[in-house]
Amino acid sequence: MDDKEQKERMDRINHQMHVNNERIKRDGNLIVLCLIVPIFGFYFAKKVVDNSDRKIAYFCCFVNFMITIFPLLYETWNPSY
Repeated sequence: MDDKEQKERMDRINHQMHVNNERIKRDGNLIVLCLIVPIFGFYFAKKVVDNSDRKIAYFCCFVNFMITIFPLLYETWNPSY
Protein backbone atom coordinates (compact mmCIF):
# COMPACT_ATOMS: atom_id res chain seq x y z
CA MET A 1 0.00 0.00 0.00
CA ASP A 2 1.58 3.24 -1.07
CA ASP A 3 1.27 6.59 0.66
CA LYS A 4 -1.54 7.86 -1.55
CA GLU A 5 -3.77 4.82 -0.90
CA GLN A 6 -3.03 4.98 2.81
CA LYS A 7 -3.90 8.70 2.90
CA GLU A 8 -7.20 8.07 1.07
CA ARG A 9 -8.01 5.23 3.45
CA MET A 10 -7.30 7.39 6.49
CA ASP A 11 -9.44 10.19 5.03
CA ARG A 12 -12.36 7.76 4.57
CA ILE A 13 -11.97 6.46 8.12
CA ASN A 14 -11.80 9.99 9.55
CA HIS A 15 -14.87 11.03 7.57
CA GLN A 16 -16.82 7.98 8.79
CA MET A 17 -15.82 8.68 12.40
CA HIS A 18 -16.94 12.30 11.98
CA VAL A 19 -20.31 11.17 10.58
CA ASN A 20 -20.76 8.71 13.46
CA ASN A 21 -19.90 11.37 16.04
CA GLU A 22 -22.43 13.78 14.51
CA ARG A 23 -25.10 11.05 14.54
CA ILE A 24 -24.40 10.27 18.21
CA LYS A 25 -24.60 13.97 19.09
CA ARG A 26 -27.89 14.34 17.16
CA ASP A 27 -29.39 11.28 18.87
CA GLY A 28 -28.39 12.69 22.27
CA ASN A 29 -30.04 16.00 21.45
CA LEU A 30 -33.23 14.22 20.36
CA ILE A 31 -33.31 12.21 23.60
CA VAL A 32 -33.03 15.44 25.60
CA LEU A 33 -35.91 16.88 23.57
CA CYS A 34 -37.94 13.78 24.47
CA LEU A 35 -37.35 14.58 28.13
CA ILE A 36 -38.35 18.24 27.71
CA VAL A 37 -41.29 18.22 25.27
CA PRO A 38 -44.24 16.18 26.57
CA ILE A 39 -46.48 15.72 23.52
CA PHE A 40 -44.10 15.82 20.54
CA GLY A 41 -41.50 13.64 22.26
CA PHE A 42 -42.68 10.57 20.36
CA TYR A 43 -42.09 12.42 17.09
CA PHE A 44 -38.53 13.19 18.18
CA ALA A 45 -38.00 9.63 19.44
CA LYS A 46 -39.00 8.23 16.06
CA LYS A 47 -36.15 10.18 14.43
CA VAL A 48 -33.42 8.59 16.61
CA VAL A 49 -31.24 6.37 14.40
CA ASP A 50 -29.81 3.83 16.85
CA ASN A 51 -32.30 1.23 18.10
CA SER A 52 -31.07 1.16 21.70
CA ASP A 53 -31.06 4.96 21.85
CA ARG A 54 -34.59 4.95 20.42
CA LYS A 55 -35.74 2.73 23.29
CA ILE A 56 -34.19 5.19 25.75
CA ALA A 57 -35.97 8.05 23.96
CA TYR A 58 -39.34 6.27 24.16
CA PHE A 59 -38.77 5.58 27.85
CA CYS A 60 -37.97 9.27 28.38
CA CYS A 61 -41.21 10.17 26.60
CA PHE A 62 -43.13 7.83 28.89
CA VAL A 63 -41.50 9.28 32.01
CA ASN A 64 -42.19 12.80 30.80
CA PHE A 65 -45.82 11.90 30.11
CA MET A 66 -46.24 10.39 33.57
CA ILE A 67 -44.73 13.46 35.24
CA THR A 68 -46.45 16.21 33.25
CA ILE A 69 -49.62 15.04 31.49
CA PHE A 70 -50.90 12.21 33.69
CA PRO A 71 -51.34 14.31 36.88
CA LEU A 72 -53.30 16.91 34.91
CA LEU A 73 -55.59 14.25 33.48
CA TYR A 74 -55.98 12.61 36.87
CA GLU A 75 -57.03 15.91 38.47
CA THR A 76 -59.53 16.46 35.66
CA TRP A 77 -61.10 13.00 35.89
CA ASN A 78 -60.85 12.65 39.65
CA PRO A 79 -64.34 12.88 41.16
CA SER A 80 -64.44 15.53 43.84
CA TYR A 81 -66.33 14.41 46.96
